[in-house]
Amino acid sequence: MILAHNYHDAELAGVEYSREKASLLLAFDCVGEGVGKISCTGIRNFRLGEFGLQNVVSRLMVSTSRTFAAEDIRAHVDWANSKDDVRRSMTDERARFFVDGISNGQLVLLVLEPSVGAELVVVCERVEELQ
Repeated sequence: MILAHNYHDAELAGVEYSREKASLLLAFDCVGEGVGKISCTGIRNFRLGEFGLQNVVSRLMVSTSRTFAAEDIRAHVDWANSKDDVRRSMTDERARFFVDGISNGQLVLLVLEPSVGAELVVVCERVEELQ
């Protein structure tokens, strides 16, 4: 997946989640480029942490354009399944499900690493940049 916008230093400005539709829409104010929107559908897991008044992106990584190591997939999915006060760890069998699904393209992993504010991990069936 080649992104039309540069999301480095972009501000995550809006998040819209629909449990019924299993979808997540992310809106970014991209430096000098206007608004960028990313749609995630077929949500399996996601976690958004530290969303506040300022949410600046350092890196936005998507498994359709970047290869994640198996241990990184496991760490990201473990974080997405955890809560602030309870750290969860998947069984090896469950981890294999996610590693295999993401590695073979049946599932997509999206990771937003922050400079400031929001951190995000999404596991879904499809990620698309909207024009």
